[in-house]
Parts: sequence; structure tokens; C-alpha cells
Amino acid sequence: MLLSCARTVATPQVVARLRELAAKEVDWEYLFLLARRHSVVPLLYLQLHQHTSDLVPEEHLQKLKQHYQENSARNTVLAAELCRLIGLFEDSGIKAIPYKGPVLSLFAYGDLALRRFVDLDVIVRKTDVLKARDILLADGYTPSKSLALHQQELLLRTQHNMQFWRDNRRLIVELHWEVAPHLFASSVSAGQIWQDLGTINVYNTQIKTLSADNLLFSLCVHGSRHLWERLSWICDVAELINRYRFNWTILLERAATADSERMFLLGIHLAYQLLEAPL
Repeated sequence: MLLSCARTVATPQVVARLRELAAKEVDWEYLFLLARRHSVVPLLYLQLHQHTSDLVPEEHLQKLKQHYQENSARNTVLAAELCRLIGLFEDSGIKAIPYKGPVLSLFAYGDLALRRFVDLDVIVRKTDVLKARDILLADGYTPSKSLALHQQELLLRTQHNMQFWRDNRRLIVELHWEVAPHLFASSVSAGQIWQDLGTINVYNTQIKTLSADNLLFSLCVHGSRHLWERLSWICDVAELINRYRFNWTILLERAATADSERMFLLGIHLAYQLLEAPL
């Protein structure tokens, strides 16, 4: 049932399968906990509400609705904070690219409410990292780890992000200068990111974001780094493939050149095998 619901659009065949499953004896509490573990409660509620509301016990449907609404409200707050931070960076001459979070919700799902996220990922040029850090500190954010200057310099050379938080961790920002550490993967370099950008509208603010190609690579690398332990990461890939056209020949050549072919193929294979993404 979770796999049938983990999508924004269900085909008639998927709807029929979903209704057949919902008519059986279902452990609705376990299904909810599983969906929460995999960060797909909004999608579970969407599909059950649209296609099986007559088969789901009212109390369980209401519980899912409450979590859907709470997620939507939190996402609204985080999206507004993202727009504010992008403005702060721009006022100081720093170009920033939101990555994942609200932008991915809109770019891949077409709806801010349909994806769960808890932090804001922003990419800046490596030369702007320390300046961007100072802006976050002046704005009331605190580093998640206290690092000496030489440790920060080492982090810049070997890793790809720093984390900051404020308001008792209700707002978390990850400041990136690369998509992933070069020790792990180099399928999407900083140079490629800045040369190929798209634009998306967030609350009447035009925000630069990764191109569909770069985003697809980034999601496959991210999922591989974390062993694809969440269904939501596979949903991201599937929704992106459903929504955009890709030149697969060029993408596969690029993956092979970057020595990231297995990570890329695994990501799209999971999206195809589990969520029937059209390849």
C-alpha cells in the first residue's frame, strides 16, 4: 500500500490495486508508522484521501490529515525563511542556490505540501562560505558543532557543508559548497552547478535552483551516500523522472566519465522498480 501511495499521480491500475489492498485487513497504525519512518505521510494521505476514503477507518484518515496539515504548515514557515535568507545573501553580494527542501518540493512534486523536510540546504560558492557563515551567525544562527579556525579550514578542503541552527533547532540550515564530498563522488561539480541553473517561483520570489539534470545526479549521489534508507529519496527521483524529459544517452556518458555510473543507475533503477518511473 505504501508503494502504491508513494507518488503524486496514481494510474487507474495503481488505484485498483490500492483499493483492493485497502479492502483487506490492514494494520493502519503500522502503515502510518512506516510512512512516517520513510517521510512519505503526505503522499500516503493524498492517495488514501483521493481514492480510498470509503475504505479507511475515519480515525486513521483524520490522523493522516492532521499530520499532512502540520507538515504543510511547517513547510510554509521553512519556505518563507528560505526566501528571507536568500535575500540576506543577495544583499551582501552572495549568490545562493537552494537545494532540496522547499525548492525540490515545488520542482519535483509541484506542491510545497507533498514532501517532508526538516532543514534548508543552500549552496554558495566556496569563496563565499565564510562570508555566508558570518551572515548566518549575525542573524542568530549557531553552528551545530563548535570548530576552531583550523578545523573549519580542513572542513572546507575535505567536506561539502556546514550546519547551523536557531530557535532551539526548529530552523536548521545546511550551507553547502559542493553536492557531495569529492572523496565520495564528483558526478556534480561546483562548476557544473553554476553553469546550468533553472529558476523557480517561491512565494513570488524568483529563486535560482539546480537544473533537472544536475538535480537528478545529485539525488542519486545523495541516496547512495545514505544507502537509500528512505523511500522518500526514491520518490524524489521518480517524481523528477515523471515530470521532466532527460537525454539519457548524455546522462549515462556523464555518469561513466565521473565514475558514478553505479550510483546513478541504482537511483533510477529503484525509481523504476519500486515506483514504476517511466524509463
